Amino acid sequence: MIGNRNKFTILVAVLWLGSVLAIGGYYRTNQNVLLQIEELGNSVYEFRSTIEFDSAFRTQRSNDLALNLQLIYALRLQLEGQYQSNLFTPDISHLLYTTDRFIEQAQALLDNELALVELLDELKLTRLKYVDQPESQSRYYEVGSYVFEAMYSNESSSPQVYRALDRLFAESLNLNGEDKVDLQRVLAKTSSVLNGYAQGNYLVDKLASHSVHEQITRLEDELYGTSSFLFWLSILTSAAALACTYVITYLSELSRPTDVKPISGKKADTGQVAKSDMEPIFEPQNQKIDHAFVTPKESEPLNTENNNHYLEIDLDKMLESLNGDKESVQMLLEVFVQDHKSDVDAIRDCLSEDTELALRKAHSLKGVGGSLGAMGLREAADALEMSIKTGESNAADHLDKLSKHLDKAIREAESYLNSDSEKKALAN
Repeated sequence: MIGNRNKFTILVAVLWLGSVLAIGGYYRTNQNVLLQIEELGNSVYEFRSTIEFDSAFRTQRSNDLALNLQLIYALRLQLEGQYQSNLFTPDISHLLYTTDRFIEQAQALLDNELALVELLDELKLTRLKYVDQPESQSRYYEVGSYVFEAMYSNESSSPQVYRALDRLFAESLNLNGEDKVDLQRVLAKTSSVLNGYAQGNYLVDKLASHSVHEQITRLEDELYGTSSFLFWLSILTSAAALACTYVITYLSELSRPTDVKPISGKKADTGQVAKSDMEPIFEPQNQKIDHAFVTPKESEPLNTENNNHYLEIDLDKMLESLNGDKESVQMLLEVFVQDHKSDVDAIRDCLSEDTELALRKAHSLKGVGGSLGAMGLREAADALEMSIKTGESNAADHLDKLSKHLDKAIREAESYLNSDSEKKALAN
């Protein structure tokens, strides 16, 4: 019976271990996807917040919008790589499709903004070219005024702007040489830019109400629910394994012999029972004690002398998740250094004045750490976020730990970017 008990116990242990490993792998994949979706959501929200300002502000921030859109595309590639390389990744194909549509519309808006910036620069250079010809220069001032009138006036005044541009084009037909060519080129580009710019408000409205926002929120809620379910499932699995082990042990104890009666011998003539008859005919099995056991080996202390030699950022993991796209890796690292280099100082300033902003910055750093494979940075940001949420007094200690991980990650990112720049310079 003891042999059967051991077999059943080993079987339960193997089943429990396999189940816990499977649940843990699924949970880890689920958390990685959740962190990447949160980072994608933060980037989409930042892009949407910027385009909701007036057109003048959008035009000034066109380069920042372009960088933010590249980051959204890189995060989309990272999500796709995670989806294709893991078996238990939740279905995010619809989110990928919706993100592609968002990127296309955002690129159309961004092209209009960049075209407007180029037109304004060209007008300025052309005016400088004709500084010695006041009559020609006045035409370019007039074109510039019409551009700004079309940008900031209502739709009812747009036909007047186009009629004025047609009048200038008619005047250009009477010019000669380079003056004629320059004016007609500027007028053609102005007409093209204003036609595209007229769609700007329409694209802004579509991007502000785009379904990608709902998709990200829905997936985040679903992934949070899955993580909670997997957590409780692992607890129930462990409890079931302990219950089975207890039942097996209990049944084994019930079936073990506990009381053995000796067989009495015949009385001798003297009325005494023979000594040999008083001895039992067998020895109970539980009287045999095996003293051979293994003394557990004392655990050795962890070697912390070389802790400073590990890499904070997992570049191999980033390359794998981005299908080997080194340009996307470089772009992610550039954005990381530019946007998060001073986060610790900002959080320290906000802890006493604006804890909500400090909480958002810590949450954003947690997502960035997951995207870069910097698990030390992610765990430190998560610990700080929890301490801020619960109002613990040791938030400063967590902030110091986060500062060490962030500084190390920034140094590694800058080192990688500098070495990559040197390689490109040598190649050229």
